[in-house]
Parts: sequence; structure tokens; C-alpha cells
Amino acid sequence: MLVAGIVAFSVAYLGNSEEPAREVVPTPAQPTPVGNTPPAGNGATVPVAREARVAAGEFILSAVTREDLAKAWRITDPQSEVRRCGLRPCTYKEWLSGNIAVVPYPAGSIDKASFAVDESFRNRVVLQVALLPKDGSKVRGQIFYIGLRAVGEGTSRRWLVTEWFPRVVIPVPNTGE
Repeated sequence: MLVAGIVAFSVAYLGNSEEPAREVVPTPAQPTPVGNTPPAGNGATVPVAREARVAAGEFILSAVTREDLAKAWRITDPQSEVRRCGLRPCTYKEWLSGNIAVVPYPAGSIDKASFAVDESFRNRVVLQVALLPKDGSKVRGQIFYIGLRAVGEGTSRRWLVTEWFPRVVIPVPNTGE
């Protein structure tokens, strides 16, 4: 419960500082397939909506940690790669099994979560999320990208997660030059 509170608070209230997240050495993982979709904002960037930050935090606490997959189902975009099981959309039952296209991170290992804004438009947000482990944890820190899109208008407007994948750093070989 404490970890949930820390993550939710960090993402919702501290994350929109526009400061880059602390550099963390990523661990190898299988990325979620990502489409090359252009930003849906079509205009000037805007500050990240508080509701988008909250949805990102809820997704991390529910889907990434596998703590509440039913909640995660409700905040993911049904047409996104996140909701795919191979070449087709997951059924609700498949999603609840936890064998999903969301790279996991163990809830008990999370010490801090912070993010940096990659892009932010009225209806689309992409954030870099740094999940930092507790001291002594056997899990390494990892940076992920999370994409969200707004659906609906007015009081029915809400944010859905469209992407979740690790940031991968490809080492450049030293040629001795």
C-alpha cells in the first residue's frame, strides 16, 4: 500500500516538473510492439493534464505490477498494442491471466517513480517513466515510455494508455579509434 501511495503521489503531483528523469541503466526486456503513430495533438504542446498523470500512475500500479488487472483493463485503449495477445486483441479472461504485452516490474521493489515529458498535446501524451528500486533490491532501475490518449469530451473525458515499453539503449562498440 505504501508503494502504491508513493507511485501515485510521485506521478500525479511531482512528475510534471519538466525536469528530465534520473538516468537509469536499463535492463534487457522484450519490448511491446509499437506502431509508428504520429502525435494526435496537431498543434502546440500543452502542459500534461493532471488526469493523464493519474492514469499513468494507475496503470503502473495495476498493470505493470500485475496488482489489479481488472482496473488496468478499464484504463487501456482497446485498439492499442498494449491490449494485444499476439496478432489479435486479448479477451478479458486472457488479460486477467497476466500473460499480457505489458513489461512487468515488481511492486515490492519500487522505491520511487518519476517521469519526464516526452511530448504533450491536448489529446496525446508520451512520458518517460523511471522506476527506481529499493536499496538492496535484486531488480535494477528501468526507464519506460508510456503513451496515453484522451477520449470523450467534457465530464466524460478520460485518458487511456496506448503504449508501454522499455527504453532500450544499444551500446556502441568501441573500435579503438
